[in-house]
Amino acid sequence: MKTLFNKKVSGKSNVRRTKGFSLVEVLIYLFLLTILLGTIINSTLLLARSYRSVKAVRSIESSAISSMDGMLREVRNAASINIGSSNLNINPGILALNTTNASGSLQTLRFYLSGGKVMMDRDGINVGQLTFSDSNVTGLVFRSIVATTSEAIKIEMLIESGTSTAFISRNFYGTAILRSSY
Repeated sequence: MKTLFNKKVSGKSNVRRTKGFSLVEVLIYLFLLTILLGTIINSTLLLARSYRSVKAVRSIESSAISSMDGMLREVRNAASINIGSSNLNINPGILALNTTNASGSLQTLRFYLSGGKVMMDRDGINVGQLTFSDSNVTGLVFRSIVATTSEAIKIEMLIESGTSTAFISRNFYGTAILRSSY
């Protein structure tokens, strides 16, 4: 630290002035800076974790909407359930539907789980996956509901997404009545 000595003309003694900070002031500033940096780092980590959670939820919901909508639409338009080619009430299930295409020709649609993705086949030819690649379907169960005048399919699906810090798993359910059955 530099010290300056000033002499007063009036004959009084020398006055000592210092420039800089004392040790106590430096410690207080360091303490406040540490608290501020800790708060900023904690907020940044919290925002990153929240972003990963929101991304995982969005992925799950998009996959659920896409796959459930496709399957339920095809169930509604189906003529009947192909019981011999379906695996109902088990996980992972397979649902085979007897339906017709736009020209009126008979065809078979099949929904199943492969590699964590819901897949669709049309007459034995893979049409593609109904879920998105950043989510994983771990449960797919098809249940047949038979009433005196109608027939329906209930779909139960468990979808997971995210990382270890933002891992999310959700169940989805949907039911559709075959139009040709009522």
